Formats: sequence, C-alpha cells, structure tokens
Amino acid sequence: MTFSKSKLTRIGVFYDGNYFFHVSNYYQYQHERKARISIDGLHEFIRHQVAEAEGEDVKYCQIVDAHYFRGRPRAQEAEARGLLLRERQFDDILMREGVITHYLPLGPDGEKGIDVWLALETYELAIYKRFDVIVLIACDGDFLPLVRKLNALGARVMLLGWGFSYIDQSGKDRETRTAQVLLEEVTYPVLMHHIIDDRSRKGDQRIDQLFVPHKETGSYQKPMEMKKSQALVAPALSAGPSNGMAPINVRTTVDAQTVAEAPAAADITATADTLARDDGPPSSDSEASPGNLSTANGPTSTLSITPTLTGTLSNGVLVGKIQALREGFGFITPNDGSGNLFFFHASVLNADFNELRVGDEVTYKIGNNDKGICAVDVEIMV
Repeated sequence: MTFSKSKLTRIGVFYDGNYFFHVSNYYQYQHERKARISIDGLHEFIRHQVAEAEGEDVKYCQIVDAHYFRGRPRAQEAEARGLLLRERQFDDILMREGVITHYLPLGPDGEKGIDVWLALETYELAIYKRFDVIVLIACDGDFLPLVRKLNALGARVMLLGWGFSYIDQSGKDRETRTAQVLLEEVTYPVLMHHIIDDRSRKGDQRIDQLFVPHKETGSYQKPMEMKKSQALVAPALSAGPSNGMAPINVRTTVDAQTVAEAPAAADITATADTLARDDGPPSSDSEASPGNLSTANGPTSTLSITPTLTGTLSNGVLVGKIQALREGFGFITPNDGSGNLFFFHASVLNADFNELRVGDEVTYKIGNNDKGICAVDVEIMV
C-alpha cells in the first residue's frame, strides 16, 4: 500500500494562557454556548484547520508540541482564595492533553515577563524542533516581532484570535479584539468568533467539539451534591481574586483593545496598548466558615446556615437572595432591606455561576468596583 504523502506536517501550539482563559470565560458565562473551550477539541480543530490551509491530509498534520504560558497566584495565596484545587484540576487537563505548562508568580502589578518567556521559548523551539506550522493563541500586538522572526525561519504561522463584547466585573461594556498588525503579518489568520458563530456551520461536529460538553463542565458538583469538606471550594477554573477577571498583562494596538480574563484578575484601562486588570486587590478579610456560625437556637451544621432577621451573620458576611441573573453577572437583594447589589460571575465561590437560580439564598460580603459597592465572595446557602 502506498501513501500520497510520507512527510509529517509538524505543528507547534503556543498559548497565551490568560488570554485563553478570558476567551473561555466569555463562552462559559456570556455566550449562548454556556460552555468552556475544550483543549482536546481545540487541538483537533487546529489539525483540521492546518490541513485545510496546507492542502494536506489531516492524518499527516500532527501537533508535536504544545505549550501554555500564564502568570498565576502563589500557592498560599491561591489556597487562601479557594483556587488551589481548581488550578490543579486544570493542570491535570493540560497534562492529559500533553500540554507543557510554564508559570510565573503574579505580583501586585499582575503578570511580568510571561509574554517575553512565551516569545523566547517559541522562537527557540521553532529553531530546534523545526515546526512546519506554529499556532499562536494570542491577541497581543507585542508578539509582532516574534511572528516576523518565525517568518524569517521559514515557518508558517497560524493565529487563532477572537473578537467579542462582554460585561466586565464593574458592569461596564468591554470589547476584546485581536491586534490587526498580527492578523496582517501571520500566514494563516483565523478569526474564531466568525467560525463559531457562523450559522451555516450550526451543528458542525468540529465546531461543537470546541466546547466542553455540559455534562462535563464541572467536574464541579452542584451545591446540594457537594461534600461538607468541599462546601467552600470555588468551582470555577480561575486564578484571580474572587471579584475580577483574569490578569492578562498583554498589550495591543488602538484597534486591538482587549481586557484580561478570568483565572487571574486584571485592571481595565482604556489605553490602546495595555490589556489591563479588571479586578481589585484580593480581600484581606478572612473567609466565613459555616461551621463556626451560630444562631439564636445554637450552632448550625456545616452545610446549613440560618439567616438572622437583620440579614447579617458575622465577620462582615451578609445574607440575601438572588434577584436577577444576566450574562455573566447578577443582582442580590439583601435581607436587611437595602438596595440590590451587583455581583460578577467570578465572585461566586461554592457553585458555578451557571448553576445559580433566581431566588437562591446566598451569603456575600461587601466589595467595591468602578461603579461603587457590589457583592463579592458570594456563596449559595445549602
């Protein structure tokens, strides 16, 4: 038996991790898909996209190397914010898919140096491993010199980029775009939002497989199914403070403004060349432990919290009900009769935001965003 082609098309994939999580959070919380991006599905999509672009049989287009770069909180900080388990779970997913991880600790100003590391590692591996096609999952115009260097090596560069509008943790309208200079410089620019939202491809298995099936979107347990020891574990894959999206220390051009995403938080600025952080600093208040709360009738059980008449428990923990849910955010009506409070999906600690329902009783703390006070550290009462 003879084959029409014997030479493998070698593909290297390089992730700007915080950008990827920003995109994944958008599809999980603010897009009609209500599901995260699947690493396995994305890699399969890449193979087919490269095969189509190169005019080759997909079986000869193989991902031989994949690398994921991100700044993330230090272990003690992640544990204090209930994020350590979620970080480890995502690491397990990456490991299962053969993705090599590269992390730097987040500092007070967010990510520092991760983009440089991504660029240097990509260029070095392109020389030593001789990739035929290098796939960048990024949006930052600062990667332009890298793309030009890769072009000079003779490699073809495919860029997976997204563009979409979303609501940030302050309730403001924001927009993410991929730097136009990158789209113009790479060999194969791929605007993923156009492909995903293309009505003519509705029901396309390759597109549907880009998303984690709903039955898997948590390996999370719904609140009523959680073990007592897991009651305060944050279910969302995130690496940032509870009231913000992830810090993505990425810079773009004027027509490529974007913001950071959800595993680590980021300030948002209106400047054209900075992907800013859109969260505040993590709260220094200690987390309320249901097992330590008590009512007039005595101590409560670990999973049962009885609100007081004033709607206040202890340590600044308040009680209310979910009044409304929108795309990635909602409002809580406090039991003390005060006005409704805005909360962001990343502020929910012991349930996935998409599992919440109007009328659910919750505990929360008072925080601040750009518009004033809001609810943070939201936990469903079970």
